[in-house]
Amino acid sequence: MYMYFVYTARTDPMELPILIPMALPLEEQVRARIKAWVTSTEVTQATLAMRIGRDQVWVSRYLNGKVESIDLDTLQKIAAVFEHSLHALLEAPADPAEAQLVEDWRSLRPKSRAILSALATDMRRSRTPPRSRRSGHE
Repeated sequence: MYMYFVYTARTDPMELPILIPMALPLEEQVRARIKAWVTSTEVTQATLAMRIGRDQVWVSRYLNGKVESIDLDTLQKIAAVFEHSLHALLEAPADPAEAQLVEDWRSLRPKSRAILSALATDMRRSRTPPRSRRSGHE
């Protein structure tokens, strides 16, 4: 999860701005990840709240940034609702492409993950280098 800012130290005023990827603060990344998991799994805020021992209003306030802090136990419970670890909730790969791939993976339902995993395995196995053609006429 990245936001972009404009690098403004330009020598030529006609030069286009340069966009540089910057990671969102961890708390915002966690909120965005939970929102993505809620959306992709169709787990409602009410269901999430019930499963972590809170109410729906609290979940809504947390996801909208109106709850300033949250303890690790609650984050771990939230991750478990979506069948993820606390590490999966807090991890932020440095490479933007890898981060997006990880986000996409984590947003999938278990059945879809199994299909994607099988596809990736199949693609990796079929990645054998092409054989060079050799003829007896060199």
